[in-house]
Amino acid sequence: MKKFFLVFLILIGFGYGGDIEKVELLNQKVIEAYQKDDYIVALKYNQKIINLYENYNKHNTNLELYYTNQAEILLSLERYKEAISFYYKALKMSKNPSKIKLYKNSISIANYKLGLYFEKVFQYSKSILYFKKSLILNLELYDEDDIAIFLVYDKLSTIYFNMEKYDEAFKTIAKY
Repeated sequence: MKKFFLVFLILIGFGYGGDIEKVELLNQKVIEAYQKDDYIVALKYNQKIINLYENYNKHNTNLELYYTNQAEILLSLERYKEAISFYYKALKMSKNPSKIKLYKNSISIANYKLGLYFEKVFQYSKSILYFKKSLILNLELYDEDDIAIFLVYDKLSTIYFNMEKYDEAFKTIAKY
């Protein structure tokens, strides 16, 4: 997923002297690394930016964007649990309703991907846990007949079927 939020910001009011240039240089390195699919390097540089913001100006709205960047990079690395934690950090800072919906959607997708992962390695109870987390967010974000909701119910019923919990499988798919 390449929906990386490339941050081209004029960092006015960062809150401390000469580090504006340092942040701009680090940001450029994040962008270059991400464009080359070198996510480990992008992650490292973006974390340095986050550390600067957290140490000097925790309430700067740019921090929200860098949390989102970190989550997107982590998704690219398939490190879903870590990505979710950064989406939650951005979500806590956001006052914009459309961004809140975007973050919740991204958290739902990451939970869904974790569910898929645990299904592939036959850890069905963990898979169910993450699919249910995704479902809760999808029910909040979408109409009941949305495909995102159907897909989660479908996965849940498949897992219950694979676990030979047939009654639960039929009850789950009947919800949709």
